[in-house]
Amino acid sequence: MSIDRRPDGKYRARWREAAGRQRSKHFDRKRDAIDYLATVVHTTNRGAYVAPDTGRERFKDYAVRWAETQDWKASTREAFEAHLRRVLPELGGLRLDKVDELVLKRLRTVLTERYATSTATISLHYACAVMRSAARTGRIARDPTTDVSPPKRRDGDVDGVVGPDQVPIRDEVTALIAGAPERFRAAVVLGAYRLRIGEVLGATDDRLALDAGTLRIDRQLQQQRGDLVLTAPKREKKRTIDLPGWARLELRRHLRDHGPFTPLSAARAGCCSGAVGTPRCDGTPSTTRRGTRRSRRRASAPTAPTATCSAACATGAPAPCSPRAPRSPPSPAT
Repeated sequence: MSIDRRPDGKYRARWREAAGRQRSKHFDRKRDAIDYLATVVHTTNRGAYVAPDTGRERFKDYAVRWAETQDWKASTREAFEAHLRRVLPELGGLRLDKVDELVLKRLRTVLTERYATSTATISLHYACAVMRSAARTGRIARDPTTDVSPPKRRDGDVDGVVGPDQVPIRDEVTALIAGAPERFRAAVVLGAYRLRIGEVLGATDDRLALDAGTLRIDRQLQQQRGDLVLTAPKREKKRTIDLPGWARLELRRHLRDHGPFTPLSAARAGCCSGAVGTPRCDGTPSTTRRGTRRSRRRASAPTAPTATCSAACATGAPAPCSPRAPRSPPSPAT
């Protein structure tokens, strides 16, 4: 290490890294050069040394390279790209060493103003994950995400938690099934018994054993970049479920009236020939959600999240359920 004065009057601090590369930095005052070299020695001894030019990489470029190393499903990768587009206006052009705690907190404010709290939370999570990786890999000296908390939920925000008044009781689930289009009832039945929408659309008759009363759930139908693909269930949760008598009866009726259900081929054909998850639509999860909402309106059922029937299954509904205070009668459907 050394400090020498340059012809222009500035002081040049020179040091050698552990790998043998020589580095230098210029200062207006000799005192600043001395302090900087002391910092280099201190961080080197602690194993926290970061080369001056390491953090010059742009956030956007590093985020893309970071995502390429993640062991994600295609749907997760597609979701990350959407969230990255939300944070790039604030962070994309910044160098990694310029993204500090205040920048991330400002990003949190902007996201909260533009998007729903749940969306802002996930987008901020990905931005912080990128910066934590930059700190772990030595591109920046310290982790700027330590004191960056998720956005706070305000009054009126939807928190995604299904409350007691949103879980349908047996009579309400029965009304949903009865109010669904005939071809759609089997999908509502499966949705009312522990299946997500994608799992309903991925179910085929070769996974159904009516005599034994079981259904094998080992895939789901997802829409990825405009294409319909079959993937593993969420969190790789493959399982076999036992179907109650009322569910077997509806599935048997569906097979009798509409034949074997092959949702992927039906969806690609743009028709509903036997597809258990498609009332009159293209077989995509978003269209199935619309069909479920139509069923609720026809049944004059209370408004609730599309996945509420699945949530109800965890409590045993529409099998006999625990008594609770009666709900006021729903207003007639318009």
